[in-house]
Amino acid sequence: MSGQLVFLEIPEEEQDAMLLSTVARWAAEGPVSFLRANKPNWRLEVTRYSGTPNSAEADAVADTALVLDLLARERAGHPVAQRREIVLVAMETVARRLRLSPAEERDWHRAGYTWALRLGRWEDAGMAALEARFAALRAGIDELLRAPLEQTQENRWSGVFRREGSSESVVAAAQSLLSSHANRLGVFAEAEAILHYLMFRRAGGEPAENSP
Repeated sequence: MSGQLVFLEIPEEEQDAMLLSTVARWAAEGPVSFLRANKPNWRLEVTRYSGTPNSAEADAVADTALVLDLLARERAGHPVAQRREIVLVAMETVARRLRLSPAEERDWHRAGYTWALRLGRWEDAGMAALEARFAALRAGIDELLRAPLEQTQENRWSGVFRREGSSESVVAAAQSLLSSHANRLGVFAEAEAILHYLMFRRAGGEPAENSP
């Protein structure tokens, strides 16, 4: 399938407004997906498709539709969960839809945060703060993830299922799905890594040392 890639150079704080005006209008006219980028400058990378999307493109279109809907409801003042909570729910849902084993789930979340350790983003004090945050939030995370999934989110993830392949490929698929979803919501790399660490610990992973 062919698509037209459009770059919209726009500061981070103005991106949601652009998404709700221009990109939402394009989405009403045909299949659209987007990602946010900050190098070399902040911009939206929007793909407008022609024809029928393939499976990967259809997933990006479905995720874009969900995020545009969430942003519209948020802008209209309707009750919407905080974006990091939405990402946590997505993590749980992706793990369930891909039928990740406990070991696969831990591998996924470990891969989602270890880059921050390799780059020295989290020193000893940072790790201690993360452990304190996990202890404080554990009950709330459990309650959040026990709640019924909102229908729009259920619809978005309903097309995700486990395909044949190695455990490593399934974990990589989970990482790709989640990272794109978090990016579209504006939950960027380090915030996403923190959420992965919280979910790693919830999945039974041992507290991380200050090294990968």
